[in-house]
Amino acid sequence: MATIIQALTFNLASPIDASQTSIPVRNLKDSRGNPITAMIGSILFATIEPRSSANQEIISFTGITDNGNGVVTLTGVTRNLDPRPPYASLGGLVPHSNNAECILANNPPFYNDFLRQDSDVTITGDYKFPTPTDPQNAATKAYADGLAFFGAGDADEVSKGLARLTASPNVVLGNPTISIATPAVVTLTAHGLTANDSVVFSTTGSLPTGITAGVTYYVLSTGLAANTFQISSTPAGAAVNTSGGQSGTHTLTRTTPRAVAETDTRLPSADEKAAMGGAAGIPSAINKFLTQNNFFSDVDQSQLTQNADVEFGEANTTTRKNQVHQSFVAGNKTIRGVRLYKRANIGTFTGTVTIALKSDNAGNPDATLASVTFSNAEWNSIAIGEFEAIFSTEYTNLAIGSTYWISVSSSTADNTNRPTLGGNNAGGYASGLLKYQNSTDGYVTLTGFDLYFSTLNGVTGEIVVQLRQFFTNSATWVKPVGAKFVEVLLIGGGGGGGGGSGDNASTFGTGGAGGAGGGVSWQKFLADSLPASVAVTVGAGGTAGVGGATSNSAGGAGGAGGNTSFGAFLIATGATGGGGGIQNGNNPTASVAGQGSLYDGSLAGVSVKTIAPTGGGNGGGGNAGNGGAGGARQTTATLAGGTGGGGNNPGPGAAGGNGNTFAVAEAVGGTGGGGSGGGAGNSQATAIGGNGGLYGAGGGGGGSGFINGGNGGAGAQGCALIITYF
Repeated sequence: MATIIQALTFNLASPIDASQTSIPVRNLKDSRGNPITAMIGSILFATIEPRSSANQEIISFTGITDNGNGVVTLTGVTRNLDPRPPYASLGGLVPHSNNAECILANNPPFYNDFLRQDSDVTITGDYKFPTPTDPQNAATKAYADGLAFFGAGDADEVSKGLARLTASPNVVLGNPTISIATPAVVTLTAHGLTANDSVVFSTTGSLPTGITAGVTYYVLSTGLAANTFQISSTPAGAAVNTSGGQSGTHTLTRTTPRAVAETDTRLPSADEKAAMGGAAGIPSAINKFLTQNNFFSDVDQSQLTQNADVEFGEANTTTRKNQVHQSFVAGNKTIRGVRLYKRANIGTFTGTVTIALKSDNAGNPDATLASVTFSNAEWNSIAIGEFEAIFSTEYTNLAIGSTYWISVSSSTADNTNRPTLGGNNAGGYASGLLKYQNSTDGYVTLTGFDLYFSTLNGVTGEIVVQLRQFFTNSATWVKPVGAKFVEVLLIGGGGGGGGGSGDNASTFGTGGAGGAGGGVSWQKFLADSLPASVAVTVGAGGTAGVGGATSNSAGGAGGAGGNTSFGAFLIATGATGGGGGIQNGNNPTASVAGQGSLYDGSLAGVSVKTIAPTGGGNGGGGNAGNGGAGGARQTTATLAGGTGGGGNNPGPGAAGGNGNTFAVAEAVGGTGGGGSGGGAGNSQATAIGGNGGLYGAGGGGGGSGFINGGNGGAGAQGCALIITYF
């Protein structure tokens, strides 16, 4: 690097030619007249004939040899430097005469070398800076070490700048061995340490000389391997040597400061990480990585006082409540349905009920945005009390703060045979009102009245935390920590198909009746209303009825399916089995489908949703009668049950087809098994009925046959699906 000095003018001591790189000069002195006989710094710059525009030449030199008598020789000379970057040596060198004037000059190459540094330079002296406090300050090595070792520089002389979330960063790594060597080598399998980690040792006996219990040591990068390392008393310092003896069991503890210790329970466990990724794990009160902003509250707007009746479905004439409409102000953008309170029907109600969400136009209901219609059977099956009306399509575009309407109407208009809802006659909802409507009066406000209602937040676009548990065997359900509500689906066991009768040549027997489908119950409970654990009982499928073994013998009845229950709260009963075939052409006893219901009155006023189960097909009669098809699965799309077996003459009838199995998440069981075809003529037997498809479907009946009847098909077992929401 160039050195700054101030000197007097000096002269060439002899002529120099155009290529000479050792130049003798005289009178080379500093500004105080002191001779310069050796280099000051690593490089100096000079200008020869600075007053000549034709012969002026910039040179650099790296050495000075003292010749005595005031003459020195400049060595390592680079001639004719370009005054412009990159300051390289130019061609066209010129000679200079003896006694030509020279100066040590602060020319462009000098300033470039001193300030810009186009080339690497090793600084041998110390550049010391204070601890940086301003964004423009240079950082010291100690500050940089703080970033590298601890994640932040020091806040002051004694405090680390990184706030710790744990009381102690210490992690016990295990029991190492220490060699007596220079340097000492510490061995611990898979220690996981990195260079500059701090550690301390403890022991039940004595440590080797050179290592002191409780003193902090630092891991060196030298010799660091997966199972071994060396230590120093300072970061990146000299390795510790050991001597003497040692005894007892040594313990190694890492003390490197961490933001959170690896043992801190606030870090996600493996189970919680899996839950966060959606692959596994059990959500709980402390495992809420999947969250959403609507579903926990479930309800947006509500008025939950019930002290009066609100009739609807009356005649469409003056003063009559043909339809009723409750307004509310939306507090959320999505709505999936409403809860209302059912009161007892007046007379014999035979119509359907439609519950709709409508927009507002000048204070009255307007366009329908979403709706659901209950058939007469569905409406009449709803128990007195609160019930849910879930729209066929969730509405996701409510304007928060705007008025909407819950509109309730009936397909009939009858003053003496009509449905009724619960309400409040004390004006319990301040943000809305209740109106009735008929074609004569239009919309009329029922002053002081409101429906009993709550609007149910939608789930579109939300991440709903849920735990799904599927039971095919009896077990105990344990309520998870943090549960908000629990949805339970139960399917009872399907009934077994009856066996076909045995016939002779002069009689005509009948096939066995198909087993009925098990009952289905589906209900949602508030988790707080349930105990810590509930017994889950899964009903078995009914056994198959045995066909008549001799001529003129009746077939055996199919066995009943078992009940599936959720403690004392909900039950889906098993179906009865189909009756056995009877000789002489009489019809067998028909099976009875299982039912879904609350187990007892422990949750009075809570309605139960049920789904029609599917039964098995009847067996075919003698003389080649075809077996009946298994019961179909009825949902948004009808899916057929097992096919009935065909009759055969001569020979045994064909077997009935097995029922189909569907995912329990669809809230339906499998389809019924098909009945087998009857034998005829001199056939000795007929085939068995088809088995019911999982879950809860009935087995098909066995066909009637000459001498031997066919066995019925077995009913399918029940199941339970429990979904917990958090």
